[in-house]
Amino acid sequence: MQRKRFKHQAYIFCHMFCGWQLYPDYQRLAKWHRGKLSINILNNKCFFNQGPTEPLSIGTALNIWLLNDLQSNNIALKTVDEAVLEVEFDVARDPRSRRGVTIIDHNFNCLGRVSSGKDSYFCRFRDISGNQEILENGYLKSVITTASRGLRPDRG
Repeated sequence: MQRKRFKHQAYIFCHMFCGWQLYPDYQRLAKWHRGKLSINILNNKCFFNQGPTEPLSIGTALNIWLLNDLQSNNIALKTVDEAVLEVEFDVARDPRSRRGVTIIDHNFNCLGRVSSGKDSYFCRFRDISGNQEILENGYLKSVITTASRGLRPDRG
């Protein structure tokens, strides 16, 4: 049950970012124009081009959703080691934008990830101005080998 749920959560991080709940953050994204955004969903810490930045509204929405989803599925928060959304983006202010209302044309390449123990669940998702597509949704199992003495991802 947890394995499927963690994969679903990784997908939802991407899907929510590309949906209406991002609207309060449009102006900041339009100001940044392009770059890489990283959101630690467990603590709502945000990074823009690897530097810390003020949390985005979408980070709070993702955090609330994740905590509610874990609770409703009887999954202890302590089993989640990492919940991250990374987004490479390029946005432009749409000419239809009016005073106080920002509309953006966008290209979002998202990677949602949930890690628990040695396992990592992920979703790669793309949204080009509303045309959305799941590129990959999967599971990586880390295995320690004596030969490499490191972690090797195996598709599961």
